Amino acid sequence: MTDGGGSAGITLDAQRFRERASNFFKLWKTIAADVAWKFDSLAIVAGKAASEVSYYRSAAAHMYLFGFEFPDTLVLFANDAIHIAASSKKLSILKQLEQGDAGDSQFQLHFHERAKGAGGDAAAVEAILNAAKRSGAGKKVASLRKEQHEGNFFDEWSAKLDASGLEVVDGSAAVADWLAVKDDTEIQSTNRAGYLSAMVMKNYLISQIEETIDEEKKISHAKLAEQTEAVFTDPTRAKAKLDPDFTESCYFPIIQSGGKFDIRPSATSNDDNLRSGVILCSVGGRYKSYCSNVARTLLVNPTKEQERNYKFVFDLQQLVISRLRPGATFASVYAAAKEFTSKSRPDLVAHLPKSLGFSTGHCFRESRHTISAKNELAVQAGMALIVSVGLHGLANAEASDPADSNYSLLLSDTVVVTEGEPDIVTGKVSRAFSNVSYFLGDEDEADEGEDDDVNAEARELEEQNAAFLQDRRTRDNEEARKKREQQRKHQQELVRAKQRARAAQRRSEEESRMEDPESYPSPAVMPREARPNKLFVDVERETIICPINGSVVPFHISCVKNATKSDEGQMCYLRINFHYPGAAFNTAQTYPPAIKYPGHSFVRELTFRSSDTRTMNEAFRLVMECRKRHTAREKEERERADIVVQEELKLATAGRVPKLRDINMRPNISGRKSKGALEAHVNGFRFITAKGETQDILYSNIKHAFFQPSKDETTVLLHFRLVHPILLGGKKKTTDVQFFVELVEAEDIGGAKRQRHRYGDPDEIEDEQKLRQLRRRMDQEFQNFIRNVEPLMPDNMEFDIPYRELGFFGAPARTTVFMQPTVNCLVSLSEAPFFVESLAEIEIVHFERVHFSVRNFDMVLVFLDHERPVVRVSAIPMDSLDSIKQWLDSIDVKFYEGPANLNWTKIMKHINEDPEAFEKDGGWSFLDMEASSDEEGGSDKDESGSEYVASEDEEESEESSDFDSDDVVSEGGSSDYEDSEEDEEEGKTWDELEEEAMRDDRKREAEEDLGGRKRRKH
Repeated sequence: MTDGGGSAGITLDAQRFRERASNFFKLWKTIAADVAWKFDSLAIVAGKAASEVSYYRSAAAHMYLFGFEFPDTLVLFANDAIHIAASSKKLSILKQLEQGDAGDSQFQLHFHERAKGAGGDAAAVEAILNAAKRSGAGKKVASLRKEQHEGNFFDEWSAKLDASGLEVVDGSAAVADWLAVKDDTEIQSTNRAGYLSAMVMKNYLISQIEETIDEEKKISHAKLAEQTEAVFTDPTRAKAKLDPDFTESCYFPIIQSGGKFDIRPSATSNDDNLRSGVILCSVGGRYKSYCSNVARTLLVNPTKEQERNYKFVFDLQQLVISRLRPGATFASVYAAAKEFTSKSRPDLVAHLPKSLGFSTGHCFRESRHTISAKNELAVQAGMALIVSVGLHGLANAEASDPADSNYSLLLSDTVVVTEGEPDIVTGKVSRAFSNVSYFLGDEDEADEGEDDDVNAEARELEEQNAAFLQDRRTRDNEEARKKREQQRKHQQELVRAKQRARAAQRRSEEESRMEDPESYPSPAVMPREARPNKLFVDVERETIICPINGSVVPFHISCVKNATKSDEGQMCYLRINFHYPGAAFNTAQTYPPAIKYPGHSFVRELTFRSSDTRTMNEAFRLVMECRKRHTAREKEERERADIVVQEELKLATAGRVPKLRDINMRPNISGRKSKGALEAHVNGFRFITAKGETQDILYSNIKHAFFQPSKDETTVLLHFRLVHPILLGGKKKTTDVQFFVELVEAEDIGGAKRQRHRYGDPDEIEDEQKLRQLRRRMDQEFQNFIRNVEPLMPDNMEFDIPYRELGFFGAPARTTVFMQPTVNCLVSLSEAPFFVESLAEIEIVHFERVHFSVRNFDMVLVFLDHERPVVRVSAIPMDSLDSIKQWLDSIDVKFYEGPANLNWTKIMKHINEDPEAFEKDGGWSFLDMEASSDEEGGSDKDESGSEYVASEDEEESEESSDFDSDDVVSEGGSSDYEDSEEDEEEGKTWDELEEEAMRDDRKREAEEDLGGRKRRKH
């Protein structure tokens, strides 16, 4: 919405006002013969704002006409005009109504200002009364005299009206007729109100009642009703996706049990505790001030007669709803219900209520349109009706407790009348007997004195219904088990798929790495230092020149797997292990050089012996240094393989350049916060600050683009994760750039929410309206910008929007933030440092500290690039675990869980030392806590504690390397890890530690028990 010119910044829909006001004049002319419409003018006056939600027709008329309630305001409908008397501030808002297209409306608008000071209202009141006297015959004015308002203006109007000589008649019926038929916008709000009521009833109240009865808790009707009412202001607790700014309860929920029942809408929840048996519960939700209602009867251990009566009520409500067709009278609908009862259950005619429902809208109950025997008004398409069918004062002859000797039944739903079948907007709550009946088996049911028939019936009941809600809970548990089993199978499939993908990737990398490395183009260029009896390392060419049978043979460092050195007496041994078929891979058919050169022989290892320890140490050092340098260069080449050459920004010269004005950028270009404009050009964005500073971002350098709307946030923003870092102001390097607009401080939003019920205060209306208006306007501006920009961006790039409903709290850094999945990423964009991780780059997710005794757990992201450090998100609430698992499973990400935190630095270091052996030994299977302990134990025994070696010779060589490399190679740090690995292999497994802990616990409990018995003897 945009500012329509009102000084308070509130926007009114002038066109809608004229359409709805015209409806009044059309009705006035059409049904003028109706006694309810025999008046010359209609006055609707509102007093001071009520502190609580009221159902005055004056408030309903204001909401219907203006979209807001204006306190201390008078509206007069004359035969050819509408007169409005209000304060100057309110009139400045209401005068927006003059801007609407008159169309078919045949009335004029007149405004009368209430002057300030004593007696200031008199002139405005007199002007309204004079207009009433000029309208029609000028004798009868209709008013809502039954409504008693507070305030000097209302008192002044009442006194002047009584002294005017005009005949005052009741205009309530006319206003009810005018508001009865809903337009499309109103029906949409009614549908959402019905959805709200149904979700609160289904997902909260019924669940609470089931839990209370099943676990034999004590809670009063009033207390449970109070808890239920609070859910309406936070609909997410009932899994209802509605804006809480527009939701509230129509009335205090009604919960009844224990033989005290009242099926009238005016019933209340008493302070008695909830009891099993017959339970009546009613809730009413309100959305944008439109009301709805739903009521259900829950039956615990119902008798056959109660089941029969309930099914009759169900059929009767179905009949009433089916008869609500345009043209039918309310009396005919009631008569059909009574006739149906007389024919099928004449014994229940006396228990029928006098009314089977009423219309609803801004007012919860409109007595003008009740489904009763004497109401001859016609049903019209667009009416919203609450159909409430029940039986009161029924006797339960089989009751063992006097409190259960009488009961009532009630079914109530909100329906919208259409040209076809009526639409039940609260239909999400089942009315079927099987879904509202529960059976509770009682172990002490069958006493010895009962006869055989009663005992047999009790046993049958007990066998069929072992516990209260058992059937429903069993179904829920079975569904949960099926989902978990499907998830487990899918995760197993992911493991196999990941292994195949990893093997393919490894083969591809190996093929590129092993593509015939050339050390020397010809023997002539080999270094002169190479001798037939000397081991020489050419660091520049990354080649080891080995003396073999009197010849010098060069080996490129890429062929070397590892090297080890050991001393035995006066001799020093240097062993060089090479890549060969069957070592790094299972078969020769999977080793790239073996595939490329079938039938060739491969050198597995070379061992050199020398008494010159110094020379051998130097050769070993150079081999390790050369290997390290080659590995680092390979990694750098892989990182640079997809580098995009940065081109100059091409400015758009034709057409209108998409632009976002008055926005902020994070990080700041020059260190100071300054606003600017973001422009979209041919091949990238340009941000220009108010000081003239510029920053370019090319489309080709954008890895991910996000749009985060303002809903439940204090900002609306665009965020870019870049492929390659850029320098801001030539100083700061960053891979994340964000453009945003600050809307309001968080505490201001909370204050606006707390004041949402107080429609009367113009200042509060102004603040709320300004905030909503700003949110909608900024969201729309950003969306328009995105819509214009996306055609300029590469085809595979679009803006991602976070899924807030899948979000969870966690701490990827020092502070806890709200993290949200998107289609391609997991992000947290509201606060710096930003968190953006691409889902396509994640190999597995490991949940740590998953234990029933803790409230939070940690989540570790392990990437496909094992050289990249893992990312840990800490302190995630335990109740988010299942939803995160479901999300990860849905996007084909394998996850594991465990009870403790792992040392991922050492784990990843070990994997990177020999990735082939890691894959060969099962990959990430060591994280699978559900794997068979027998299989793990067997494999451990067979492998004799050696996970990463293929033979005893290699084991010896690697052990010697562990010992000596500590002195020779200090920079890599591999020896420290290998030493710790040996310690781990010599230590106990998880199963052994767990068994030991269980033995200690049993021993301690036995000692405590023995000690307790000894103390009692003394």
